Amino acid sequence: MKTLVSQEERAYIAKNLSARIEGADTMSRIVDINALAKRIQDARKANKESMIINIDTIYLKKGKEANKSITFVKDAEYDCLYGIFAGIDGYKNIKWSRVQMVDTIQLNLEHLEDCKRWAVIRMHSSVEGSPLENDPTYKIHDPSIEAQKTERRVTIVQKLFDVVDRMDGLEIAETMRYLGLNLAPSTGFKVARATLLDTILRNAEGTYDLLSLKTRSMEAKIKTAIELSIVQEHPEKGIMYNQVPLGININDAIDKLSKDKPLMMSIFSLVEQKDTAAHNLQDDYLSLTDKKKENKKSSDEGDNIKM
Repeated sequence: MKTLVSQEERAYIAKNLSARIEGADTMSRIVDINALAKRIQDARKANKESMIINIDTIYLKKGKEANKSITFVKDAEYDCLYGIFAGIDGYKNIKWSRVQMVDTIQLNLEHLEDCKRWAVIRMHSSVEGSPLENDPTYKIHDPSIEAQKTERRVTIVQKLFDVVDRMDGLEIAETMRYLGLNLAPSTGFKVARATLLDTILRNAEGTYDLLSLKTRSMEAKIKTAIELSIVQEHPEKGIMYNQVPLGININDAIDKLSKDKPLMMSIFSLVEQKDTAAHNLQDDYLSLTDKKKENKKSSDEGDNIKM
């Protein structure tokens, strides 16, 4: 999850929106919460972000309390105190207006008091996404952040769908093996493609991250070699090929084969020979492609006759 307050923002606040309070029994800098609240309002309006923030409790462990009140939050890295300053008592202690936390909170950042509360809450360790987060109790639902997540997910899905649209049968087979998806020898191209697209829809970002790795093609071939029993996985010896150790895990095997081209070609040529499922998928893909070409040709000829 994106941090609610960036490192750059914390540094700016410490430098420009905080100061030591004369007469207070603390050397820490006190954040000018009114100025910070105004900065938050201006930034959200400028970026056309929602002014409504919803805060809910996360699943609580036994014995953990959801309801609490916050006096102040200390950002030790910048030696700043975040809180709603309410004066100094007779003992030189700073007085704070408490920020009450309950199971469900809605803040309207158009209102200065709500925005001041938000400026403190977003820094608290009990809030998920806080830069000081530690075993959080509360989760933030920010419509602006949710919208950004949705837009990012849609963009990723579109990119991955475009990639899949350009894949032939062999590439579909390799990608499925890499993602750990089951590929039976009888699986047709349409079913395999649909399985891959469904995986993307269910976990777009995770799939995108995996497919972005430069080693995915080699990893897919090693997984296929294991599936076809060309290489074996031993609990103690790791990955083996004809009694030749390739490494404890797939990453080790990738590293070894990258440095030993003859050994890599020996294994991968066997994969190409024995991978019936991939060959069947490619045959089905070519058959479907030929049918599309024939249908297009027939359609074009029909159009010419009408003319």
